[in-house]
Amino acid sequence: MLKLFALFLKTENPANTESMKRKYAAKMKQFIQRCELPEELHDLAMEKGKITAILFITIFIEKKKPKGQWPEFKENYYNDKGAEYDSILKVIEQEKLDSFHNYIR
Repeated sequence: MLKLFALFLKTENPANTESMKRKYAAKMKQFIQRCELPEELHDLAMEKGKITAILFITIFIEKKKPKGQWPEFKENYYNDKGAEYDSILKVIEQEKLDSFHNYIR
């Protein structure tokens, strides 16, 4: 929350030029998207789990043909978001290392 507030203040600073405001607005937007990503992944996983459970019950217990399946576009979206999340974690780890090395110098 503190980082978001700092980015907001930098974005809305009246002393900044328009290019600086755009730069910090883009950073703030990226920060918000990164914060929302884990929750979105969780929601998709829960939805996928419910559909999987329903399919299991329909096929094996009720011996019927399944109706609602997990659509391919959602599977692709879920996989893309998972890959994005993994890449963000790698970037964060690298930023931690860089910050630590700069601190030691």
